[in-house]
Amino acid sequence: MHFVDTKKCKTSEIIDYLKKHEDNSKKRLVKDKKAKPYGLANKKMQEPLSKCFKQNCGYCGTQALYNEEETEGQIDHYKPKSIVKSEIYKWSNYIWSCSVCNQRKGDYYKIELMILNPTNKTDCDCLAYNNGEYYVKSKNFEKRMKITENKTRINNISRIRKRRRLYNDLDKKIRTLLEEKKDLQDNLKNSYKKDKMDLIEFLNDSSFKLLIKEIFIPKLLKEYPNLKHLIKEILKS
Repeated sequence: MHFVDTKKCKTSEIIDYLKKHEDNSKKRLVKDKKAKPYGLANKKMQEPLSKCFKQNCGYCGTQALYNEEETEGQIDHYKPKSIVKSEIYKWSNYIWSCSVCNQRKGDYYKIELMILNPTNKTDCDCLAYNNGEYYVKSKNFEKRMKITENKTRINNISRIRKRRRLYNDLDKKIRTLLEEKKDLQDNLKNSYKKDKMDLIEFLNDSSFKLLIKEIFIPKLLKEYPNLKHLIKEILKS
């Protein structure tokens, strides 16, 4: 889990859309107190939120793609809409989530023991990462971390293994590129171009994009002093 500033993704179109739905909901409730709020499973909300989260689940980091034909991700109401009705149409209450984390979290709500929130910088700053697993740096967050582990896949064993494999694959690809870049022979130049494109494709298709950016790349930069220029080259592509 890494901090995502959803305020930066909020647009006037989103504000207008949510205001319209909130007003319509209030009118419906005046007529029928049992009326349910309109859903937000539509392009105007899903597309910008998924982009904000780099198409990854805010809780466990796994890939949760959005496109117009098929949606792997879902909008989660951090404060459940069934309980905190005042937050139903608040952009600040939305998390892009994989379907598994969203279902596991369900309608969980305890003010004192909320799960960690990927849109809250303080919550994310309390986390550290080691060998595929997240843990908290302060005892003050231990209870909330246990709830988070129980209600999401943040430290699910399959996620931990996948993160480890991702780092090992990334490390291997980068080492290969750095070795090829040293050699000026034409055949290795061609290999370098091909392997660089493979790495770009690998990064674009990967889950855990924020983990790669915040943890993996800084770690690899320390390990390989010559990596800085290569990373710039890749990111420009």
